Amino acid sequence: MIIFLRIFCAVLWRSILVLVLNTLVTYWLSHLAGSLLVQTDFLVKARLSLWFLPAGIIFAVLAARVGNADSVLLEKRSPMSFAQWGQTYGSLAGCAFLIVMITCVAALVAETDVWLGLRTLLPLPMFLLFWIAVSVWQAKSLSVHARNNERLSPPA
Repeated sequence: MIIFLRIFCAVLWRSILVLVLNTLVTYWLSHLAGSLLVQTDFLVKARLSLWFLPAGIIFAVLAARVGNADSVLLEKRSPMSFAQWGQTYGSLAGCAFLIVMITCVAALVAETDVWLGLRTLLPLPMFLLFWIAVSVWQAKSLSVHARNNERLSPPA
């Protein structure tokens, strides 16, 4: 249980950092688009549906670059290995891209009220589900590796 909480906290604070960066990038891009383009219903829906695209890109870049000497988010101090961080960032990128796909499809198919509700209510439960699932998965993976190492190590 303690290893799960350590992994959950490690994944959570790194995700929150990426999501704050995502919000800053998206806010800046929306102001830039607002000043350069005429705001039609379609452009507003498209811009708001793509809100988590920068987060997906950031998580994908982190998954590809995990283990480098200039690793930004201090994976060395976490309870997980670099390979596990790559898997974790990859799954979080998948979560962000899934949110983008669902909101884009809803923007095209659903009424504006339904789309706004989905766009507002979907991301937090999705990320919470992914944070818990990844933490359980990585904690079980660590416990399996620890048991295998104990079994394979010679008795002292």
